Amino acid sequence: MAKSTVKISEAWRKKWRPAGVPVLLYHGITGIGTPPIPAGENKFWITKLQFVDQMERIRAGGYEVGPSLSELCRLPETAVQAPQLALTFDDGHATDYTDVFPVLCEYGFRADFFINTATVGSAGYLTWNQIGEMHGAGMSFQSHSHHHVDLSLMPPARLHGQLGYSKLLIEDRLGAPVEFLSVPYGLINKRVFTAARKEGYRAVCTSRNWPAQPCHTQIARVCIHSHTDSREFEGLLARDFSPYAVRTVREALLYLPKQILLRLKPNRLAAQAAGGVR
Repeated sequence: MAKSTVKISEAWRKKWRPAGVPVLLYHGITGIGTPPIPAGENKFWITKLQFVDQMERIRAGGYEVGPSLSELCRLPETAVQAPQLALTFDDGHATDYTDVFPVLCEYGFRADFFINTATVGSAGYLTWNQIGEMHGAGMSFQSHSHHHVDLSLMPPARLHGQLGYSKLLIEDRLGAPVEFLSVPYGLINKRVFTAARKEGYRAVCTSRNWPAQPCHTQIARVCIHSHTDSREFEGLLARDFSPYAVRTVREALLYLPKQILLRLKPNRLAAQAAGGVR
């Protein structure tokens, strides 16, 4: 009876497994000397010990860290082969260089880093020299807009400035194309998506917790939180239905309250008053 139950359970998991490639989204890694985490952002930062453990689980599970986002957007859906996944990092914190980069090199993993070009060189953020070194080692750098602001209600001229300036600056510094935009706070709407495509972005990365689909112009990403335990993490890697379903329901319940909060209290958005592109 026990063996039969196991077989049924495994068959159910395979039948309801979401198609696509898990694209993991990280924000911050706490290491030695890490400055205090901004209020309200604790859940988006994980410890270096957690990060190393997760990279080890990826390797032990036999997962291929690839294709890159650029490769993913060029693959026909039939070319996706399990087990595959991609790694992305938002915000361009200095710990991407001091704590993340050495671990990725140790494991032989590549990743896509989304940076706000306005904060490069500021305290607690990556410098252009560090970005250049990481890029030379095979890491990809993409846009998180110029400032870390809500783009969804921004006037057209400022919106295009945020997206276009960031793209051009990274391309000029690194001599490599910038094809992807990660929208700050996940606040994407039709205006932002249309503006991004007009500025020459191949695809826009979202915060929708679901495996990404090849050749799509919107790339879903799976956010890793401080409370993401090993069981949930392995389930996300394996594309088990349960953790994705739980996250989808939670997103639906929180969507409207989040929109109201961000509109009524714009001061909660970092650098909301940063103004246009300089």
